[in-house]
Amino acid sequence: MNNVIEQIPSIITVAHSRIISENKVSNEKKILSLYEKDVHVIKRGKFGAHVEFGNGYYLAEQHDGLIILICAVDNPCLIKNVC
Repeated sequence: MNNVIEQIPSIITVAHSRIISENKVSNEKKILSLYEKDVHVIKRGKFGAHVEFGNGYYLAEQHDGLIILICAVDNPCLIKNVC
C-alpha cells in the first residue's frame, strides 16, 4: 500500500499532462500498474488494439506438451534468441 501512496504525485502529474494538457507521455513515464513495476508497453499490431501492456514470456514445450523452458522477455515481438 505504501508503494501506491508514494506514486500519487507521479500519477497526478502524468494524468494532468495526458488528459488536461493533452500532451503525449513517453512509455517510460507512463504508470501501467500500481503494483507491478516491471510492466511494458507491447506493440503487436493486433487488430483492434494499438498497444497492450503486461509482461511477455517465452514458453517452449515438447511434442507431448511438457514445458521445458520458460523465461520472461522484454519485448515478446522480438523473440529470436531468447533466454
